[in-house]
Amino acid sequence: MNEARAVSLGATRVPLSPVWRNNKDVVVERGLLSNGDGVIGGGASGLGGRSGQVARHRRPGTVGRAAASLMAGSRANQGDRHFHTSDGGPSVLFQPSAPHFEKAEKIEAMRRVEKLKVQLDAIENSLNSHFCNRKNNLRIERSKMAKFNWKLTNRRELERTSLLQQLAKIHINVINIQNQLKDGKPTPKHVEKVRIIMTDIENAIDAFKEKQQIRYEDLSREEKKLTKELDVLKRKIEMWSLGDSGTGRASRGPLCKVVIDKGMQSNLSKEVVKFEKFLQHTGGRQGGWDVDDHQTFLKVKTKYRRKPSYIEEILEYFPGKTKEDVQQHDTWYQEYLLLEKRKKESIQKWKAEKQLKREEILKPKPVLKMGKTWQELVQKEKKEAREKQKMALEAWKIKKMIEMAVKRDLRLKEEEEHKRKQQKEQQHQLQVKQLLESYIQKKKQQEFLRQEKMREDSEKETKRRSSVDEISKFQERDLHKLELKLLVKRAKEEERAERERRLSKLKEKVTFSQEPFN
Repeated sequence: MNEARAVSLGATRVPLSPVWRNNKDVVVERGLLSNGDGVIGGGASGLGGRSGQVARHRRPGTVGRAAASLMAGSRANQGDRHFHTSDGGPSVLFQPSAPHFEKAEKIEAMRRVEKLKVQLDAIENSLNSHFCNRKNNLRIERSKMAKFNWKLTNRRELERTSLLQQLAKIHINVINIQNQLKDGKPTPKHVEKVRIIMTDIENAIDAFKEKQQIRYEDLSREEKKLTKELDVLKRKIEMWSLGDSGTGRASRGPLCKVVIDKGMQSNLSKEVVKFEKFLQHTGGRQGGWDVDDHQTFLKVKTKYRRKPSYIEEILEYFPGKTKEDVQQHDTWYQEYLLLEKRKKESIQKWKAEKQLKREEILKPKPVLKMGKTWQELVQKEKKEAREKQKMALEAWKIKKMIEMAVKRDLRLKEEEEHKRKQQKEQQHQLQVKQLLESYIQKKKQQEFLRQEKMREDSEKETKRRSSVDEISKFQERDLHKLELKLLVKRAKEEERAERERRLSKLKEKVTFSQEPFN
């Protein structure tokens, strides 16, 4: 390794656990790993950059100087001493450095994260409420969405756990190199050890950044793909809501079927009824396709209809559809044209017959048959009026059924909403209860600890008092012994003085007795 490169996270912002955010010894954010003594690296500046950092060495064979400089920087607060490298290189002073990121940027980033979390929660709540309100009609779809959501949640948790494990490993390595820089001595063995740790940290961070970059690119591609699919679905939904009469009849198939079967089937020809049923069962005048897609299909088919391989030409305009889909739509369109042609022929035939009947009615009739013909016309008009009333009654019944269904749906929605609110309230009460129980348990534990501490303090005070009493007793005993010794000593001294006094008197007597002889 010819140069001491930075231990950095670059421009990637990594999420930190609450324990790491509160740790003032190590900051792993915005490409900065720092401790209380100085900065160990940051961004693209490597092991150095601005004042207070170790300069980046680019000459070969200077790893020892870089590591020694790092160790010198770990002791900068202990007198700001200069350390010289073993090969006589220039000395480097490692001083404390200010953070490389501003507080405002950090706060703004945290706000963005919180905003995204709120948006995610809102989307999930909206999705859950939507399927909960319609679970009777969309039970299968709701089950599929629940399984898919569960899989996505597990995947996110696994990714989060993996990221935390990788960051924890990097965090431990940073702590190790900090300890080495604080407690180690600038020896060749220690320099080699620091270099190995730095290399491990650098490799771990590079691998982490590369993996996250690949993951980010994958997610970006997936996001673009999903965005395109959502745009297509939105356009289709808009076309369904604003579609033409054919599409409207396709979306209201059961209603049209009831009217035709019950009210008009006796008056309409078989070809017309068959054509209408065909439209109902196959998705309207576009065969279930989007209006734009169907128009594009017709244009391409008209352009390449003389070519035997016109299906392949059509497929180039619809990358999202298979060859079978195009063939089925082409078959449907052929049948659609055939039934429409028969319908038009039937209508023309019916118009011709009606015209003939009108002409027959307008022809002069014999006088004898006038009354009978008039009665037939009256009966026919009455029959037509009854048929119209019957059709109007059926339409009114269908309208009432729709209104009742709408009211029932609204009532179910209100009940589901009320039920959801009750569940939410119950969950809130349960959370409050859990918090209260936790608070009570905590208070009990604190009270228990306080009583234990008071008991220990009382025991200590009792022991202290007993020790003081014992010490006072020992002191009194020693004082008594000392007084006895002093009394004995004084008695001995008095006895010795008395003895000396007696001896002196005897000496005086002996001296006095010897003087007359002289």
